[in-house]
Amino acid sequence: MSSEAIAGMRAGTRWGRRFPAVVMGAAAIALVGVAVTGALLGDTPLLLGDVTNWMRGVASVHIEIVLETRTPRVLAAALAGACLAVAGCLVQTVTRNPLADPGILGISGAAGLGAVAVIVTAPSVGFVSTLGGALLGAALAAVVVFVLGTGRSASPARTVLVGVGVGAAAGALTTLLIVRTDPFNQTLAITWLGGSTYGATLMHQLPMLVVLVAAGVVLSRTGRDLDLVQFDDTTPRTLGIDLGRTQILHIAIAVVLTAVATASVGVISFVGLVAPHAARLMIGKRHARVLPLAAMLGATLVVMGDTIGRTAIAPAQLPAGLATAVIGTPYFLWLLWRMRTRR
Repeated sequence: MSSEAIAGMRAGTRWGRRFPAVVMGAAAIALVGVAVTGALLGDTPLLLGDVTNWMRGVASVHIEIVLETRTPRVLAAALAGACLAVAGCLVQTVTRNPLADPGILGISGAAGLGAVAVIVTAPSVGFVSTLGGALLGAALAAVVVFVLGTGRSASPARTVLVGVGVGAAAGALTTLLIVRTDPFNQTLAITWLGGSTYGATLMHQLPMLVVLVAAGVVLSRTGRDLDLVQFDDTTPRTLGIDLGRTQILHIAIAVVLTAVATASVGVISFVGLVAPHAARLMIGKRHARVLPLAAMLGATLVVMGDTIGRTAIAPAQLPAGLATAVIGTPYFLWLLWRMRTRR
């Protein structure tokens, strides 16, 4: 088995494999703590008592305005992080490629291209059309990457190279669209491309929540299939698994998760790379455990990025995607180096 493959990489600590519930419980507590911190911090710092009064309906008008605009942003960041982390885990498993991630494979960039095409050509059509554009772009990118980048003679490096090419092409076309549009649409598109939760509403959160729940229902039944698919092509077929259908199903789930997250909060990179690997290192490779833990870690990462972006230079703001990229880029380089040294 190649050391590049997912199944050939070290995963799980002894303590994490013995007490997975404790690890997931700690991750859940960390997510709640980061989310509460995100609700408290910003251009107007608040106290826990302010949040308690707001929940009881006795807070001042100023606190109501702050929390009614800040809380949806925290929730949108958490849902987007969970969607991207699960999508990354599925892509890595199906391709057996530890470098795979919706961002690196160009799926996020193509989803961004589809959404930007809608934003700059018809900015008044609304979120549903933006979601449709993102879904179309992500689906086309997935087809190109997995037709050209996979196959019997393909390697993880080939898949990544094809994905990088798709992402570069999508980025170039996105830039062209932005340059050719008017200044108002340019501002909208650039702000959105940075990975921002600014202006997040229930309309942005509902598709992510629905898709994430639906994906959870499906994946709760296919966890064993994913456990086998991550090894090779022969093992799942020997045990009666339709490999082609399994791959298509899980890639489709990853594409939809990426599209709804990208349409809701913009392009956020490296979450789908960092969160699944962190989950595997903590708890092992069984997908019944890895997927929920990766979702919580991804949500925590994006909420942290959004909080830092809202507080670092307040009252001005940095996009959440910038903070996640600062964390993700060194991790990506470390992973490349780690794979190189194991050959």
